[in-house]
Amino acid sequence: MSDYLTIKETAELLRVKPDTVRERIYKGVFKQGVHYFKRRGMRPLFKRAALIAWLEGGEVDGRRSTVVGQSKELAMPMARGYTLGG
Repeated sequence: MSDYLTIKETAELLRVKPDTVRERIYKGVFKQGVHYFKRRGMRPLFKRAALIAWLEGGEVDGRRSTVVGQSKELAMPMARGYTLGG
């Protein structure tokens, strides 16, 4: 098995359609440089370990792998002292 996966192989690993993978790239769920890498003139290649960490909710290269809207930078402070989305 390769450490880097195409969109089709990523979709098979996650058991979704390739269009779903493309949509998650577009929405920022998968981040370039963390989950996938793209060189000029090449298609994106996904790192298997980063995808597995994302799937399990773990860390990738010391950074928490989170879905957009769930990181602390995007958390919204609420009136009673808690944060929404953090």
